[in-house]
Amino acid sequence: MTTRTRLLLLAVAAIYYAACVWRPSFVIDGTRYFMPADDVMITMCYGRTLADVGQLAWYPGGPGGGFSSILWVWLSALAWKLWPVVSRAPLLIQAFNGVAYVLTVFYAMRAADLLGGNRAATIAGVLTIACWPVVNVFAQGWEFSMVALGLVTAYYYWLRRKWWLVAAAAALIVLTRFPLPTNTLALKLSGYPWLLMVTRGAWVEFTDLLRRGLPLLFLTLVAARTWSRERRPLLWTFLAAVLLSVAVGGDAWQSSMEGSRIVISALPLLAILGSLAVVDVTRNFSKLLRAMVVALLCLTWVNPAKTLLIHKPGEIQYQRMAWMARWVSNHTERDTKIAVAAAGIIPWMAQQRLYVDLLGMNEATIARMPAHRAPKGKNPLTWFLPGHLKFSMAWTIEHHAPDMILQVWATEDFPEELEATARDYHVISLTNDTRNNVLVRNDTKKVRQ
Repeated sequence: MTTRTRLLLLAVAAIYYAACVWRPSFVIDGTRYFMPADDVMITMCYGRTLADVGQLAWYPGGPGGGFSSILWVWLSALAWKLWPVVSRAPLLIQAFNGVAYVLTVFYAMRAADLLGGNRAATIAGVLTIACWPVVNVFAQGWEFSMVALGLVTAYYYWLRRKWWLVAAAAALIVLTRFPLPTNTLALKLSGYPWLLMVTRGAWVEFTDLLRRGLPLLFLTLVAARTWSRERRPLLWTFLAAVLLSVAVGGDAWQSSMEGSRIVISALPLLAILGSLAVVDVTRNFSKLLRAMVVALLCLTWVNPAKTLLIHKPGEIQYQRMAWMARWVSNHTERDTKIAVAAAGIIPWMAQQRLYVDLLGMNEATIARMPAHRAPKGKNPLTWFLPGHLKFSMAWTIEHHAPDMILQVWATEDFPEELEATARDYHVISLTNDTRNNVLVRNDTKKVRQ
């Protein structure tokens, strides 16, 4: 692949990534905030606590065991040390992921170049850049970015037979995902029938395949019979990621993220595989026909509205959380005990409060409770939200007696959860939008209404 073409595609990748980071940022009272995914912000809270007081906890003196990746905790601690500003420190995580994203595109092109030449490398670069789920995982600050980078670099250096670099890439993947805290393992992998988890996982992966990527996978299977042994690991690794996602019930945010984060991490490998298949199948096509095939694949690869940044994923929700955090900072005492369902952005912004996690990521007892089953009217075979079905308002109130319940989780599906609050709490409305209603304990003096 020519240096000029490679640099052009990498420049496009960098500019596109910067747009994906800037687009969901928002301004409150003249300050622009960069907020990745809320779960990422939970880990950021752990990193800040580690940097400030040397404690691996959600907040100083608070519970532990609720982060997703120890590597990301260390990285978050470094980000806070370098730029201890609430609105800016997360941007360092996104910038780090930006470098990783460009490297992922780079190694995808290099691997395709080794196997299929210049044309395959160009197609692999285009497919990887056009894949909105991949860039979104990086731009939202997820640690799965390191899994994607590790898989692509491990494969490239395996082709080059540079075994120590293969080992380094594998170590990056392992360090990113392990060891998982006991809370995380219990929350996501226990308390729910495994057969129902697998059924839901199979359903969402099957429907994802029908909505997106089917033409690309079809081309790869058509061309597979002529492949050398260097190409087969791409397909086996991608299928292994699909099976792993099925085994854990898919992803809680499967629809909004356009797939499971496990499978998204392997999509750059499918882009390489697809580029080789396109070259094989269209070898005797004209340039115009080849361009049309690639364009068709890109259109079926992702949601065009998200790829072109017309749709703004998540930022309205994140902005609402940020606004609520500002309200908490202005209307509560510093030692107010607050129960939250989204445990990242609000504790990150509204510091020096005591927080209670309604969903169990930072609450060991809830993490080990049985998960709620499908509510009435929902299909029990396909309704499942991994890691988000363990909660008990009654237990939380009995054991923590929070001064405020800032977010009441899943009351539309489980209205009985509100029964425990009827005697001791009253509703206040922050705006005319009922989504901004909060519950305040009747006898508390720590909330200024």
